[in-house]
Amino acid sequence: MGACHQPAPSRGQAGPISVRPTYPDHVLYPDVLYGSRCLASGFGEGAVTALNYAWFIMQVPETLIGTAMAIAILPTLSELFARGEHEAFSGTVNRALRSLLALTIPAAMLLAVAIRPLVQAFLGFDEAGTELVVWATRAYLVGLAGHSMLEVASRSFYAQQDARTPLWAAALNALASLLFAVTFSRFLGVVGIAAANTLAFTGEALLLLFLLSRRFNGVLSLGKTFTRVILAASAGALIVYLLMHFVPLPLLPLSVGALALGALAILPFAWPEVKGLVRM
Repeated sequence: MGACHQPAPSRGQAGPISVRPTYPDHVLYPDVLYGSRCLASGFGEGAVTALNYAWFIMQVPETLIGTAMAIAILPTLSELFARGEHEAFSGTVNRALRSLLALTIPAAMLLAVAIRPLVQAFLGFDEAGTELVVWATRAYLVGLAGHSMLEVASRSFYAQQDARTPLWAAALNALASLLFAVTFSRFLGVVGIAAANTLAFTGEALLLLFLLSRRFNGVLSLGKTFTRVILAASAGALIVYLLMHFVPLPLLPLSVGALALGALAILPFAWPEVKGLVRM
């Protein structure tokens, strides 16, 4: 593989995408993305473009759900910690995590099932390019919950005036991302690079949440939320799959309608966590 360079954006070429606000640990994330694109550039024409689009697709729900929620609760967490209300601090983080799971797991599973016609309609790739974007997106979507939880986990430390812990975790993430990407890409190509990102960022989120739970009891007391949401999201994804394969309608409107019906089917099971958003 030759020297790595970041191509200038052009039609059909997604440029560098960064939607995270600047925090101490976030300064390492552009390096992780740049390294991923360097590695992808060795897999032929279109590989970097596919990876960029797949990353962007995952980042849309991550920003709307994970980043938005983390930014919203940061002032509350800072105030609770300053007052020494540790139980309320823990409860706020716990409700945020439950809500994130209830929103991101269904979003990831439904979108993973319905993504192909959306890519075909809006990006206009040939069959091979579409396949590459679809599978790279699915690999990133597996990490949607992890990326979103990381937003809340890191800000939970910032609320305590602790930027060092997230920074060290981000450094480990950067190293793990590189090692995983090099390893996985040997077997899965560009999809392996996306899978490496998912594993590394989810690992960083879990590490920070584990460290946070040692300071505040109850942060990770998720009860039956995870199991309930997984089962409901699986049922919703099955509904989307069946509709898209057995209803004789044009694929684009069918996929949008199927996503809506799948989300409605999941909503009653995720409602306790969604309702909890108003208390944060």
